[in-house]
Amino acid sequence: MSGEQIRREWMPYRMAARQFVGISEDVLLGAMKRHELRAYKKPLTKGHTTEDPNRQRTSYFVSTEDVSEWIRTYWEPAF
Repeated sequence: MSGEQIRREWMPYRMAARQFVGISEDVLLGAMKRHELRAYKKPLTKGHTTEDPNRQRTSYFVSTEDVSEWIRTYWEPAF
């Protein structure tokens, strides 16, 4: 089974913007803030905190299916 690709449905919104859609991260972040696109806060894992314990990095994950649906809903059709 080595070498098989697993379809990744969930990813950080930044990665989804760059690699899945090919747009600026700010576009997806704006959609998330306007509640057009559902995003989920990834639980903190060891090693994903900053040096300041009062500040922690937050990762927001999106589903590629939700991103596709957002495009179909909010983007203007070409024809």
